[in-house]
Amino acid sequence: MGSAPRFTTSPGATPHRWWRRAAGMADPDAEAALLLDEVLAAAGRRPGRCDRPGVLPVCRAEVATSSVVGTVARRGDFDRAFRPMRPELRGRWERVADRVASGAQLAPVSLLRVGELYFVMDGHHRISVARAAGLEKVPAVVRAVCTTALVDAGLTRADLDRKAAEREFLGGVPLPDAATGQLRLDRPDRYRQLASAARDWSAAAGLVSRRPGGPLDPEAAAAWWDTGVLPRVRRLGLAPTAPGVAAAYLDSLRPGQGS
Repeated sequence: MGSAPRFTTSPGATPHRWWRRAAGMADPDAEAALLLDEVLAAAGRRPGRCDRPGVLPVCRAEVATSSVVGTVARRGDFDRAFRPMRPELRGRWERVADRVASGAQLAPVSLLRVGELYFVMDGHHRISVARAAGLEKVPAVVRAVCTTALVDAGLTRADLDRKAAEREFLGGVPLPDAATGQLRLDRPDRYRQLASAARDWSAAAGLVSRRPGGPLDPEAAAAWWDTGVLPRVRRLGLAPTAPGVAAAYLDSLRPGQGS
């Protein structure tokens, strides 16, 4: 690389102020980087090993820089595209950029993987410089954190209320992991409607919770999905692995819809 990447602060940079997204902002990446705590508060941290396909507890990997959109602790230092949000970061940033420009290899960054997103524990400036230099991947040591609700690649701060509603739904209707990828609904209230439909179906099928008023048993939740939801959406012509399964099922319950 012939010259160092140029230090450029985010369009949303405002010294000493936590980010508030302006209405109608043209550049969604100018939103401050997601915070691990706010995402886990919405999606729900699930204890134990993350057994979703392709997720290892700890691994070394080449990680796409575009999927690194959050931070564990550095609130308000970088935006979602890892452009600096404070001019005070210039000195260290340019020292890292000079090393990259001289041909030095980036040391592995330390990341937490949450669903399809990555959060930086150590290496914020390296990620920022890599993005500015157009590097598509960086070496990383990755630790996985498992969540109750699935965290999608496109998750933004504006989606957190909807993600919290999905977490609450799964707390009451504990579906297996294989079904959580089909739960994308566009509004928080739709998750409450889906939970009501699951409870109604389970009551009609004689599958009641061991605790009155409590969450459905996992067996009842799985039975609702496998014998109530999937056959219905198949009749609608939708593949059972499609991301819109829950929405199609819910829409089919409206009077005059579905069968």
